[in-house]
Amino acid sequence: MNRFPVWQSLLLLRPRFLYLRAEIKEIPLPVLLVFPLSLLELAPPVASWILRRQGRPQTEPLRLLLQGLRRQGWALRKLPPLALLEVEVRGQIRLKMGLW
Repeated sequence: MNRFPVWQSLLLLRPRFLYLRAEIKEIPLPVLLVFPLSLLELAPPVASWILRRQGRPQTEPLRLLLQGLRRQGWALRKLPPLALLEVEVRGQIRLKMGLW
């Protein structure tokens, strides 16, 4: 039985970030890009709203897809910090994308 369900739901509101780290052999410092997860969560509803305002019938399948993705960002909030993708290309470039 879960004793503190309120605390666990509050933990979902903590700030989360997606990061992309690139190490290129010719550049001595790694390149690090950080995106707030909230931007990824807000992108589908905003794009759906823009497409609905345009009222073009050919964008209806895309708008329905974006509506389906609306609450999927919360699934990432439940995960612990982890690396989602790690790729190395012949020792020249190393990419790492993760959740922090």
